[in-house]
Amino acid sequence: RISKQCEESLRKLGTDYIDLYQIHMPAAGIREEEILEAQAGLVSSGKVRWIGECNYASWRHAEANGIAEAHGWPQMVSAQNHYSLLHRQVEIETLPFCRERNVGFLPYHPLAGGFLADKYVKGEAAPEGTRGAAGSPIVTNSRTPQNEDMQDALKTWARERGHTLAEPAF
Repeated sequence: RISKQCEESLRKLGTDYIDLYQIHMPAAGIREEEILEAQAGLVSSGKVRWIGECNYASWRHAEANGIAEAHGWPQMVSAQNHYSLLHRQVEIETLPFCRERNVGFLPYHPLAGGFLADKYVKGEAAPEGTRGAAGSPIVTNSRTPQNEDMQDALKTWARERGHTLAEPAF
């Protein structure tokens, strides 16, 4: 399945190789060796340069890299997780793991779907054309009273320093 998905991505992208190919939420019951062997085949064939993961716990990433090393396969060089001013759990374990192991970190939802980008005003409906107006779960879940208070305080702090809300959020 991994090879098939890679071939489809190559076709859609109109390219011969992918710089970073990440595994996202593998199905339960799939052994890490199966995933890594398939990814190693893509690297050895030149279709993929580096491999990584999305939403792995740090222990799982370390375990996968240990398995890869034992087999002589490429190790995962990146971790991608949800990270924003509202969602900072990765600071506890994932970011220290990445620093310690020289693993690149890629955040997703750093602007909470736009909630941290000056588009939303406390107590007002989501503006037309935004993810919030379309019912995006990331925005809906971010628009709590506590987060709207935090967003207001961050907007004030940023504007007093000549910045937009998105700048400190990034």
